[in-house]
Amino acid sequence: MTNYPIALILAGLLILAGCGGQKQPGPPPDKAELQHCPFGGDFALTDYRGAPFRLQDQRGKIALLFFGYTSCPDACPTTLIRLTQAIQLLGEARTDLLVAFVTVDPARDTPKALGEYLANFSLPALGLSGSDAEIHQVATRYGATYKRGADTAEGGYLMDHTDRVFLIDQQGALRYLFSRDDTPARIAELIRKLR
Repeated sequence: MTNYPIALILAGLLILAGCGGQKQPGPPPDKAELQHCPFGGDFALTDYRGAPFRLQDQRGKIALLFFGYTSCPDACPTTLIRLTQAIQLLGEARTDLLVAFVTVDPARDTPKALGEYLANFSLPALGLSGSDAEIHQVATRYGATYKRGADTAEGGYLMDHTDRVFLIDQQGALRYLFSRDDTPARIAELIRKLR
């Protein structure tokens, strides 16, 4: 447990460095630089149908990994709408794409809740869950954070969580971290660069 804060600090520094581990000169305006990030990697969870999910079984597909929860009032639906718009921009080029939505609230996000929530978006998405320890391990591997936040007036609670989307290439390597400022056009552009 003592290594957890250190791992998060290191992952945060790598994210700030743009995945390269050191400051890189900016790419030309017409070309985005996709890097191989020194964190991320394979993981195993369970999908919303109860089937095992292993990232290594998705080789050949481009994956967009996102950590969220189904009762999120803002960041999650906003991000999933942007991903929906980006995928629509890809047209026929979206056949080898997967959105992996990892819940950070497994106590409330049952398999049924995950399936119903993601059905609201026109995405090739899989809701993924697991034990607290399994989800924590995946989040730590990707430098994502989450914790229980404020209680709501309705008697529930919010979750504070990383709202970045992790772009994983066909070989399972993490190549880019999308922020909330990345437009659907920008997301589609970088996905095309992996083809």
